[in-house]
Amino acid sequence: PTGYLGFESAINGGAYSATPPFVITTGGNIGIGTTAPDSRLSVRGAATGPIQVWQNSSGTGLAAFDVNGNLGIGTTGPSHKLDVSGAGALGVEIDSTDSNTSYLDFSRGGTRNAVIGVAGATGDWITGGTTAGDLAVRVQTNDIVFSQDGGTTPHVIFTSTGNVGIGTTGPGLNLDVSKGS
Repeated sequence: PTGYLGFESAINGGAYSATPPFVITTGGNIGIGTTAPDSRLSVRGAATGPIQVWQNSSGTGLAAFDVNGNLGIGTTGPSHKLDVSGAGALGVEIDSTDSNTSYLDFSRGGTRNAVIGVAGATGDWITGGTTAGDLAVRVQTNDIVFSQDGGTTPHVIFTSTGNVGIGTTGPGLNLDVSKGS
């Protein structure tokens, strides 16, 4: 092959491999296990172990992709599709840099089961789904709203002034219960 810088090795004086284990193409792409990397870093070959990122040779493993497609952050042995591990306070940030919605969607078999999110002007919310009977909790104009239809109709509201409304969206008393129609 031509058009790349390759690094070859021989074990115990044996023959060199026809395919170098590591190449840098003239376009600047790096290939490990391939002589034709199609991105800035391409890693190919038999899945015999995880791809790991280390702080230093004897330090802490920072991240790993294992042979099952699991990603570990703070662990080199992830046991889930996303496995975040570490000491102290841990956080995961999802940041929409404009006014769009940011959320975590928990689904099973293609069906949404729970969502946690921020929907711009409509406030923060947690929902068990988006259909009738699904519990939703959201913050709306500094009030905490509970509903049971995916979040569209308030059933219980805790206002920023300390009033609680059941069956009303504007409680005027400490506890305001309305039967509705």
